[in-house]
Amino acid sequence: MLKYILLLALIFLTGCHSIFDTALEKKIDEQSRQTQLLLTKVAQLEAAQKENNKLISDYLSLTKNELQQNKQKKELLSQQLPTKKQVIGQIETIYLNPPKINLPARIDTGATSSSIHAINIQPFERNGKDWIKFDIVYEDKTYHVETKLIKYIKVVQSSTKTAQKRAVVELELTMGKIVQNTLFTVTDRSHMSYPVLIGRNALKDLLVVDVAKKNTLTPSNKKEP
Repeated sequence: MLKYILLLALIFLTGCHSIFDTALEKKIDEQSRQTQLLLTKVAQLEAAQKENNKLISDYLSLTKNELQQNKQKKELLSQQLPTKKQVIGQIETIYLNPPKINLPARIDTGATSSSIHAINIQPFERNGKDWIKFDIVYEDKTYHVETKLIKYIKVVQSSTKTAQKRAVVELELTMGKIVQNTLFTVTDRSHMSYPVLIGRNALKDLLVVDVAKKNTLTPSNKKEP
């Protein structure tokens, strides 16, 4: 009897061991399958990433080439198309602000700087800064100006060959359609025919002077103060 019991126990344990081995094998197979699926996904993602990198590289290369071509086209056009400059005469009516008036001016390409006729020129200090005040007299009217003093320069007059110290101010200059801030020396020009001299610093690359012409610009219609 005991022999049969032991035999049955042995058979039972053998069966349990077999069942355990089968379950373990299934689990290992499932993990192996999941690992293989994961590796496949990783390979697919890497392939997709390589394709995206290639597309991005191709796009950047194309964009760079297009930008370079556009730049070359613009440079070629700028070389082919001449810059259109405004032509003015040797005598023009200009507008100055301050004092917000039209004044006749002589345009002189031989002069380095621009100059304006003024009297009662007095430097002074305002809020710790250097300022200057002066009067402009034109057509029996006096226009008082107070503005910042930019600097002093020495100007050598061709007639006397002597250096003269002049104050420099910045005024808004309007000539036709061109409006720009321009440096002017302030001095007594009462012996000159015109109260304003426009030199090369105001002409720059914007204006061309035709000495055979006069008064080509339409005076500004800005109102006086």
